[in-house]
Amino acid sequence: MRAELNQRESSSLDAGAPVQLDQSRVGRLSRMAALQAQVISQETDRRRQQQLRAIAIALKAIDEGRYSIGEDCAGTA
Repeated sequence: MRAELNQRESSSLDAGAPVQLDQSRVGRLSRMAALQAQVISQETDRRRQQQLRAIAIALKAIDEGRYSIGEDCAGTA
């Protein structure tokens, strides 16, 4: 899953790029669509980073032999 998320990240870098607001080149609706796509891309990237952090935490827990213990119960086990 981590490899897949990293691959998606590298393929979606262009979608989060700043939007050109030059009215002579792009119409108003096209700019709005581009801005919306940019926001969606940024949110997707934020969620992907969150998933990657969760995977890293889980892998660390596996390495430390405490994966089966939930974080809420770790202090009472």
